[in-house]
Amino acid sequence: MHCQTCGTKIRDGSLQCKKCIELLTRVDKPFFYIRNVRLCNVFSLVSRSYFDIMVDNQYIYILQLPKYHKETMYTLIGLAVLHLIGAAVGAYFGASSDNKKREKFRSIWIANDQLISDRYVSNIYLQIPISNVSQMVLIKGKKMKINNINKTLTFKMDHKSNNELKYFLNFSNN
Repeated sequence: MHCQTCGTKIRDGSLQCKKCIELLTRVDKPFFYIRNVRLCNVFSLVSRSYFDIMVDNQYIYILQLPKYHKETMYTLIGLAVLHLIGAAVGAYFGASSDNKKREKFRSIWIANDQLISDRYVSNIYLQIPISNVSQMVLIKGKKMKINNINKTLTFKMDHKSNNELKYFLNFSNN
């Protein structure tokens, strides 16, 4: 790929030309994005798995984010030092730190709610064609159930995101 302004060769996934500091062209796809969705009914001692859901005009992408462990670490330290109140405080500060790391990680492909590169591809956990949504995806309350080939996955998100996802999927199917 080359910069449209100065012609300098740019490595894949870069957001800016290093020579002329020009922002690269954004990826022009209509899309919808939900951050920090958790997989339900999964027990984890170390750290919880977080996912993002991205929808464009062809697919729903479930993107798996890396696990960060500050929430677990701060919870255990708080529990050891101050018991239950300390555990709650530790979990809060650890979750905040982990959330900042997830935001920095996803900034490679999304900025200011705009898709800026296709580097999310390496994090695709599941890809569902929009044409199969009615058979595979059920959205109810704060949960989205996906009936995959041999198992059902349930994701929990906030109510606002869930309603927006329903609207976007209905709009995409028409």
